[in-house]
Amino acid sequence: MSLPPCPLCRARPSSRRTRPTFLPWLLLISALGVGSGPGAWGAAPPALTLKPEAVVDGKGVLFAALAEAATGASLPALKLSDAPAVGPGVWLTREQVNAWLRRHAPAWATTNWGGADRVHVTRRTRTLDETGMLRLLTGVLQREVVRSRGTLELQVARVWPPPTVPDDPLTLQLVELPATGLASTMALHFQLLVGTEMIGEWQTVVRARVFQEVLVAATSLQRGQPVGLSDFNQERRDILALHDPLTELPAAPAGLEMAQNLTAGAPLYERALELRPVVFRGAVVKALLTDGAVSISLRVEVLENGAPGQVVRVRNLRTHKEFRGKVENEQTILVSI
Repeated sequence: MSLPPCPLCRARPSSRRTRPTFLPWLLLISALGVGSGPGAWGAAPPALTLKPEAVVDGKGVLFAALAEAATGASLPALKLSDAPAVGPGVWLTREQVNAWLRRHAPAWATTNWGGADRVHVTRRTRTLDETGMLRLLTGVLQREVVRSRGTLELQVARVWPPPTVPDDPLTLQLVELPATGLASTMALHFQLLVGTEMIGEWQTVVRARVFQEVLVAATSLQRGQPVGLSDFNQERRDILALHDPLTELPAAPAGLEMAQNLTAGAPLYERALELRPVVFRGAVVKALLTDGAVSISLRVEVLENGAPGQVVRVRNLRTHKEFRGKVENEQTILVSI
């Protein structure tokens, strides 16, 4: 069957004028499907398009980050591999991606690819500046070392060259602390991790302060002076700068006195307080010697001042023999045989 001459071509001369019509050709083109649908004038559009570049985070290399669907549909977040380390990245070809799809997600495997021949996959990164580094270090030291002893503050003592790290939540682990423990100036060695992935190790020198509310003398206090709660104020001090152990006052500090002079504003050290003596050197008191149910009382001379509960030296007035006993009160010293 031969097609009639195309009306767009030159027609034979005719003795009768006729009006050319395009309707038969349009109907024929429509019936044959010429010029419409995939592949009408060329190849079908690609089912998947491979991107030339992909930037991924610690979740890994995801299928949805590498390709796009021709229909615009969302691709599933299938994990092809772990994320590359910070650096030059890795290259993946179409065939490598498709081979993975054939094994793990055959519904998405196709030979109908467009876009790049291969994709360059790199890690999403950021710069860890001084502020970010100190925030991580402070959190770990506060939680693991300082705990409830005070509030830690850190400052860098040397210039911190900001490293490039993955743009993911970072975890800091201390490799070691100085042998002397937490100090006002110290070198810290630590690691940075993303999950279980080790990013690297760094060392930096920092200045540390641990602030705590401590007791300080409200006025000048003299040795031997009885103390009370009104003699001291609470102030916020850096306890790392204080080299002696501090102390607190009991709710009822009766029986305590100053063991040394203390200037106004000076912290209350443990060594600055002592119990007020109730027996004094040279006094004659009763010594009570006990041995099970047997008890003996004798007169002794006190050889050193003592407060209740303290052990002091005494001398038997008859035999002049010296021994030790615990002060019970201003009149009695207990001696165990």
